[in-house]
Amino acid sequence: MTTKKLLLLSVVLTSLVTVSNAQYNRGEITNKRIPFEDLRKKQTIRISPFHLFNNQFNISSEFFNSTYTRSHLLTASIMYADNDSKSDGGFSLDYQGRIYPRKFKPDSMAMYNNSASGFYMGLGLQVGYCEFRDKNLQRSIYTTSPYGGQYQTQVPVNVTTTNIWLNPYIGLGYQFIIWEALYADLFVGGGLKINRVTKSSPDKSLELNEFYTDPNFIDRYFQGIMPRVNLSVGVGF
Repeated sequence: MTTKKLLLLSVVLTSLVTVSNAQYNRGEITNKRIPFEDLRKKQTIRISPFHLFNNQFNISSEFFNSTYTRSHLLTASIMYADNDSKSDGGFSLDYQGRIYPRKFKPDSMAMYNNSASGFYMGLGLQVGYCEFRDKNLQRSIYTTSPYGGQYQTQVPVNVTTTNIWLNPYIGLGYQFIIWEALYADLFVGGGLKINRVTKSSPDKSLELNEFYTDPNFIDRYFQGIMPRVNLSVGVGF
């Protein structure tokens, strides 16, 4: 991970802790213990810090109903990378509906009194768009020597892969309040990713289908059943 990403991650996490601490101090001013109900905010805003490793920035917001049994989660993602090895950019939008069978409620097992937690079931849909180009991509050219025989030369090629995808998914999660207004959310699930992939190149002589024919599930143009794991942190309002 580059120094810039580490610095950005540190700034974001520090900001979340600062906002949480500010809300805690407001409670202290009243000289009263903050009750459970005051900690369970109707709305949270959070980020997924580990997505920064994949050149992706996620920000999401969750909205609870009045009884903390259901919620709606909206997520927006921006993908960007431009370095010596690749050019990668795009965006995605994600909606997830959640059901908390036992509510998001005060946690009697917490190490301190002011906490809340809840297990949930989530059903979601993600749509996205991205463009990708591997700057190290090469192909072999065979040239016949005037003295007989052939020799092979590796030459760079310029192929851009464009992908529009649809990803319905389902999973389970656990959300809890770490400290006062600071939230953490772990989601584990899976879904089916359906792509519409197109390839283009300024070199019209290329056979484009020979490139990117066997992506794995971490590639943005992978299609098929894929896992979803996400850890996010944020603050409640």
